[in-house]
Amino acid sequence: MTVNNMSFRIAGRADQGVESTGAGFSMALARGGLNLFAMQDYMSRIRGALNFFQIRIAPYEIYTHTNEVHLLMAMNREAFDTYRREINPGGGIIYDQDMKVDDVELQDQDIKAFASPIYEIAEEVGGHRLMGNTAANPRPSRAGTRRDRTARYAVCPRGQR
Repeated sequence: MTVNNMSFRIAGRADQGVESTGAGFSMALARGGLNLFAMQDYMSRIRGALNFFQIRIAPYEIYTHTNEVHLLMAMNREAFDTYRREINPGGGIIYDQDMKVDDVELQDQDIKAFASPIYEIAEEVGGHRLMGNTAANPRPSRAGTRRDRTARYAVCPRGQR
């Protein structure tokens, strides 16, 4: 795998902030000088349905997504079980440390497991477990940023931001 040429998938329930996490992470990557293409799964407006936000980054201009997933952030068990089979060998999965995971099975598939205190951080920073995106968002203090600015920033070629 080439450095800075990979895809991230953030997945969870519709009420877990998948879209805002993806938008915030996209903005951070663009500000870091990487070109990106973001793809959002059609969001279910019914609370609790599974959704994902996928971000592909590269050091050169890109115009489409890839089916490869190098790093998955699973915000719940359903996302973990549904999308872990799509992770490339050598990739990884980030999940809440309270989730019961068979590390041996992941190691057999050459997937690295990263247990993180996602909900613990969310409770400390935001006061509620449902704010799991707070732990993942690289700029939680900018959660009120207008979406049109985020989208414009994420899709503009480097140097035109």
